[in-house]
Amino acid sequence: MLIKCLSHYCDMLWEYDCSSGKIFIHYDLIAKEYENSSYTVNELIRLFKNEFHISVNELIRDKYLNEKYLKSFFEENKSYEEFEIQFATDNSGLIWYCVRVERIADVIIVSGKNMYNEFKERSIYNSVKGSFENVISIDVRIGSCVVVHSKRTLSHPAKTYDYNNTMKMFVDKYTAEDDRESLKNELSLDYVVKRLEEENEYNIYVNVISASGKKSCKKVTFSYTDKSKSFITFSTVNMDEIVTRYERMLKDLKRKSRNDMLTGVYNRNFYEANIKNQSFTGGVAIFDIDNFKLCNDTKGHGAGDELLVRVSQIIKSEITDNDKLIRYGGDEFLLLIPGASSSALEKTLNRIQKSVRNSNLNETDGFTVSLSGGGVIAKNETAQEAAYRADRLMYRAKSKKNAVVTEQNQFAYNGGECYGSAQKILIADDWELNRKMLCDMIGNDFEILEARDGRECMELIGEYGTEISLILLDDIMPGTDGFEILAEMNRLHYIDDIPVIMITSNGTDDNIRRAFSLGVSDYINRPFDPKVVTQRIQNTLRLHLKQQRLTSIITKQLGESQNSERIMTEVLSGILGRKNGESAAHIRHIRKVTAMLLERLILKTDKYGLSWHECEIIADASVLHDIGKIEIDSKILNKPGRLTPNEREEVKKHAVIGEEILLNGAGNTLNE
Repeated sequence: MLIKCLSHYCDMLWEYDCSSGKIFIHYDLIAKEYENSSYTVNELIRLFKNEFHISVNELIRDKYLNEKYLKSFFEENKSYEEFEIQFATDNSGLIWYCVRVERIADVIIVSGKNMYNEFKERSIYNSVKGSFENVISIDVRIGSCVVVHSKRTLSHPAKTYDYNNTMKMFVDKYTAEDDRESLKNELSLDYVVKRLEEENEYNIYVNVISASGKKSCKKVTFSYTDKSKSFITFSTVNMDEIVTRYERMLKDLKRKSRNDMLTGVYNRNFYEANIKNQSFTGGVAIFDIDNFKLCNDTKGHGAGDELLVRVSQIIKSEITDNDKLIRYGGDEFLLLIPGASSSALEKTLNRIQKSVRNSNLNETDGFTVSLSGGGVIAKNETAQEAAYRADRLMYRAKSKKNAVVTEQNQFAYNGGECYGSAQKILIADDWELNRKMLCDMIGNDFEILEARDGRECMELIGEYGTEISLILLDDIMPGTDGFEILAEMNRLHYIDDIPVIMITSNGTDDNIRRAFSLGVSDYINRPFDPKVVTQRIQNTLRLHLKQQRLTSIITKQLGESQNSERIMTEVLSGILGRKNGESAAHIRHIRKVTAMLLERLILKTDKYGLSWHECEIIADASVLHDIGKIEIDSKILNKPGRLTPNEREEVKKHAVIGEEILLNGAGNTLNE
C-alpha cells in the first residue's frame, strides 16, 4: 500500500540490496513491464539502453549510473544525495528526472520524478514575470485570491483575500467614477468564469489613476491555471511601460541603425538608406587616415579604434551641425557640406587636415597621423556619384599622404600650403661637409631636411611626401644610390610632384642622360658657384609652381570639355535606349561599373599603363557599347518571345555595325 501511495508522487522507485548487488524495481513509469523483478546494475543499464534506447551524457553515466556509486553510500557512510538527469526515449519527448538516492539501513532507495514540465513552467515564469506588475491566483471554488507576484514588493503577504471585495476596493480607489460600475461587473468572478467558458483567455483594459493623480492604462488578463478549472491566474501589465519601452527600443534601434557604434557619427547603413541616391548640391569629401594600418599593426586594434574616435571628434569640431559626417568604411570618412562653394570646401578640408596633423595624436611614437582627402562640388547629382568622384581624388592624395586633392586645383595641398610656397628642401648626401655647405648656402631661406644615405632619403620622402618642395640629390651614396632613389620615386609617382636637382662630380654625358631620363629637373656639377646654385633652386621651384598652376587650368578646361562630350554621349545613348527598350538608369550604370573596374585595375597594377584621363574616356565611351543596335529592326530588339536563328544572327551584327559607326564618327579620337 505504501508503494502504491508513493507512485502518485514519483515516477520511479527502486531498491538496491548491497548483499546481492541487485536492484528491485518496485515501480517505474518507463519500464512498467519490468516491475517487481530484480536486476544487476549492468543488466539495468543494458535494458534501458537496448529496450528503450535511452542515451545519457557520458559524464553523468560515469558518475552516477554504476554500482561503485551505490556502494559508496556504505563505504563513505553517506545518507542521501540528489541529482538531475536528462534523457529521451523512443516514445517520449525530453525527460528531466530529479533523482534522490537515500540509504536506509542495509538498502538504498532510488526514487525519481520527471520534473520537465515543472522546470519548463518555472523557467517561463521567471523569464516573463518581469513584464507583469501583479500575478494573483484565484480559487474559483471559494472565491479567494493569493498574491503570487508583485513588482511593488519582494515579499508577498502569506494570506488570502476575498476576490470580489478586493476588486471592488481597487476599482473604487484607482479608477474614474464614470467607469466604476461597468468595471466592477467586468471584474467580478462570476463574469470572469462566464467569459472563460467562451474563450481561453479573457482580457480587459483599465484606466487607472494613482494617488498622485498620474494616469496609466493596465491590461488585465484572466486564464485558467489547471485542467480542472479550479484556479484562475490574474495578471496585470502596465501598457504605458510597454509603450515607453517600445519607444525607447525603437529610438535605440534607430540610433544603432544610423550611427556608428564606435565613433558615434553616421554609419554606412544611414548613408545607403538616406543619402546615397538623393540629389545633393554642395561639397562632398572623403578622408582616409594615413598610416592607420601601421597603428593597428604596431599598437593593436584597441589603439586603432581610439584613433578612429579621436579623428572623428576632430573632424566634427571643424564642421557645422548642418554638415553630415559618415564613417564610410574602415578608416574612411565621408563629409557632406550642403551648399558649400569651391573655396569654402577647400578651406574646410585644409582646416580639418591641419587640426589632425597638429593634434596630440602625433605624440605617439612610431608613426605619424595625418589625413589624405579628396573633395568635389556636387551640382544636383546623387551623393553616390559625387562620393565616387571624391573617392578617386582621395586615392591620388593617398599616394602622397597628408594631402588634399580637389577638382578645382587637381593637385595636392599639404597643410594649406601649395607646392610652390612650401619651404622644405631635402638634402641627400653621404658627406656631412657637402650637406653643411648646401645648408649654409640656402638655410636662411628654406627649412632643411637632411639624409645621410638613400634609406634615410626614402624614409623622409615617405614621411613628408609632397610637403617637400625640392630634393638636392647626390648620385653616389652607400646602399641606395641617387639613381635608385629616382627609380623608386618614379614607381611611387613622387617624381611628378617633387622636383629633383642632382648634384654630382660625375658630369659625363651618360650620367646626365640617365638622370634626365629618370625625371630630374636640373643637373649641377661640382665644384659649383653658390650663387648659381641658389638661383637655379629658385628657378626650379618657380617653374614647378607654374607647371602646377598650368596643369590646374588645363584640367579645369578639359573637365568642362569632357562634361560637354558626356552630355552629348548620354543624349545619343538615351536615343538608342528608347529604340531597344533599355532604361537611362541601365546606361548610366554601365558607365559607373566600367569606371569602378578601371579604377581598381590601375590601383592594383600598372601593367596596362592607363592614366586617370584614359580611364574616364573609356568609361564615357562604354555607354555606346550597343550603338550598333541603332540599325537593327526594333521589332527584333523588342520581341517578347524567343528569337529565331535568323533573328539572332541579325542581332549579332550590331557589334560590327557599332565599330564602323565609332571609327567613322570618331576615328581620330579613338586612335589617339
